[in-house]
Amino acid sequence: MDSENSDFKTLGNSFVIGWVVKTIVAIIAGTAMGGAVNQLLVCSPSVARELLGAILLGMIMGAFVGVAQSTQLSKIVRDPKLWVIASIAGWTIAIFLFEINWPVFRCLTSSNSPSYRPGAFIHTIHNLIDFIARPMLKGQTIYGGIYKLVTTFYAACLIGVTLGLPQGAGQWWVLRKELPRSSKLIWIYTLNWAAVFFILFNIDLINLNPILLVGLIIIVLIETAAAPAFMLIWLHKPDG
Repeated sequence: MDSENSDFKTLGNSFVIGWVVKTIVAIIAGTAMGGAVNQLLVCSPSVARELLGAILLGMIMGAFVGVAQSTQLSKIVRDPKLWVIASIAGWTIAIFLFEINWPVFRCLTSSNSPSYRPGAFIHTIHNLIDFIARPMLKGQTIYGGIYKLVTTFYAACLIGVTLGLPQGAGQWWVLRKELPRSSKLIWIYTLNWAAVFFILFNIDLINLNPILLVGLIIIVLIETAAAPAFMLIWLHKPDG
């Protein structure tokens, strides 16, 4: 029994380290290549081209991450072939939804489609929260105090759902037969992204020391990759 636990711990450690390293390298490579393709399309007055850029960015990042993770996943799962497809689908849907609601890549304020309002759904919810929360919080502004924590928490949760739900759902679909409890990956990804953005929203990134900024990015990448890796090991544990 002790031998089995020791073997499992060794497998778990090597799996997590390999998963984190491969995922980070894949994210960096996918972002570089996908970002280059994305930039050819986003600086355009055409909303359709901007959203196409987001789709291509998601597909490229999903492909890089999916291939990298599938090589590691083969250590605990018999058939990880569909992981790449699920990863591409998850990242593509996630980044597409993110671009619609938080158009961070938008270069122009005008659009060929005047009726297109990026983030209209998000703004509608925000206005409702603002209407309810502001009187309760005694009129504190969005720039400080409790009100900022409330609004950033709300925004982080929405982003967590936007990015985490598609990724977690795709991975659950691939693993559902081999790891019956894999549905937990859905909320792990959702909570993970929500926590990351809540922290980022409450840090002055623009005025942050460059060294600290690089360190923060590294920490975020490690945390983002490590959380699902630990969950996969926990799901794989026979008596977990």
